[in-house]
Amino acid sequence: MRKFLFAIAAFVLIVISSSSCKKDTVTNTVTVRDTTVITDTVASTPLSVAQILASHTWEVEGESYDNAGTITQYIRDSVNTTGLDQDTLRLTFTTTGGGTYRDETGSMHTLTWSFTPPSYMFIQLAGGPNYSWSAVNITDSSFDETTSNPPSLISGKWIAVK
Repeated sequence: MRKFLFAIAAFVLIVISSSSCKKDTVTNTVTVRDTTVITDTVASTPLSVAQILASHTWEVEGESYDNAGTITQYIRDSVNTTGLDQDTLRLTFTTTGGGTYRDETGSMHTLTWSFTPPSYMFIQLAGGPNYSWSAVNITDSSFDETTSNPPSLISGKWIAVK
């Protein structure tokens, strides 16, 4: 039995050593030319509030209304107990204090706006109501606002239209 196993082991070694792989070699030629590489680091300047607002069209993501204890709510693609079609609302701003507002009916209005840091924004619609938003938190993709006009309190989030 030992001789038989020895013969099998010898046969396996002969097969392995005779069937070893040959490695194909590939030669790549690289030509180097004189090239000047200039690396410059430029510090990015953060956008101003006006630039952030003017860089997007904005739509309501959600609003909560408290009118003397009666609560209504709008959440895009989910809940709407306000009785208004807020899917149509849009705001655009210019860096010079102008802009447009599309209302619940789809009608367009011009507006003027001003911002007084850190947390107050005033929007005036041409021929329409004025909004004084406070607690404004503005990021590159959204802003939050709260309007208090007793007995009403409105709090909302606007997002950049994609």
